[in-house]
Amino acid sequence: MFTFLLYQAFGKKSILLYCYKMSGLPLKKFFNTSGLLYKSMELKDKLPTMSEEEQLKLLATDGMLVKRPLVIGENFVLIGFKESEWGEKM
Repeated sequence: MFTFLLYQAFGKKSILLYCYKMSGLPLKKFFNTSGLLYKSMELKDKLPTMSEEEQLKLLATDGMLVKRPLVIGENFVLIGFKESEWGEKM
């Protein structure tokens, strides 16, 4: 419910930008590189030539491009499941 309200209030792109900035990680870490859509769009070759703005817009177009789980905490963002990171933050 909380995520839905965030989407309604701010939009996908704004939330992704917030998560990206808060995480301190490269934007490419937010892409679901194992996903069929990522592979069919041949993003492995295209992302390096895309601007940050273009990448954010692309991520906001389809949730299947976003690596999951994506957890937004009060002062952290977790992307994907890494047990050691989750143990520290949760």
